[in-house]
Amino acid sequence: RSPAGIEWDSPDGKPVRLVFLIVTPEGQDEAQIRILGAIASAMSGPPTRQALLSAEDEAEMWAVLERALAAQAV
Repeated sequence: RSPAGIEWDSPDGKPVRLVFLIVTPEGQDEAQIRILGAIASAMSGPPTRQALLSAEDEAEMWAVLERALAAQAV
């Protein structure tokens, strides 16, 4: 998370404030795609993004992300 943002050559020209690193075992390309899809769906709603950006610490960020990802599984 970068409150100020990071230049990332994004299509809209805005700096990126949330970056997700996805790590899976070698050869688990399908798992990476499923995880990326779940994160993309969870981040599509402004409330989730705002909650992550305003979270007090890592534990709160993780709780927000867990709730958002759990909602995608329904």
